[in-house]
Formats: sequence, C-alpha cells, structure tokens
Amino acid sequence: MVSFQTLLLLAATALSATALPSTSAKPPGKPHHNDPCATVRCGFNTVCEAVKGKARCVPGTKCGPTMCGAGQVCCNASCGICTPPDGACIQIVCENASKF
Repeated sequence: MVSFQTLLLLAATALSATALPSTSAKPPGKPHHNDPCATVRCGFNTVCEAVKGKARCVPGTKCGPTMCGAGQVCCNASCGICTPPDGACIQIVCENASKF
C-alpha cells in the first residue's frame, strides 16, 4: 500500500511539472506576418489580394447571392458556393436560383 507521504510527493511533482514552460512556447514579441492582407479589412463585395507585397481591396467574383474570396472560384452560382480552383463542388440547383 502506498503511504500518504508518497502520494503527496507524487502530486506535488505532477503539479510542478505542469507549471514549467513548454519547449514549443513562442517567445513574446510582435508576430511577423508575411501576408499583407492579415490586418486589412476590405469593404462590401471586395476581397484583399496581395499585389507586389502590398494589400489591395479588389472586387470579388460574383457567385449567385455571394461573392467569392481571393483564391476561390464560383463552382455553383445557383447556390452561391465558392471553392478553391481544384475543389469539389456539388452540381445541384438551389430553390432561389431565379432571383440571382
């Protein structure tokens, strides 16, 4: 049978181990972003695209009731579904297709 002192010692060791910093912890400081669009908010129906290292808000691609973001294409306009250029897409007709 394990004594109370042994259990107390094991519990104290376990608690102190959780208080140690992780080896994967990042040092404090300002994060470095390579994406100029990381801090940009574009207006309605526009998306941010990085052009020559600078952020620019450009019109998105119209896709039925929605706008596709940068790097996406309209794959189903009747449903407003955008995907990556090689992404999968369902080919169905949505109820409100005639409104767009």
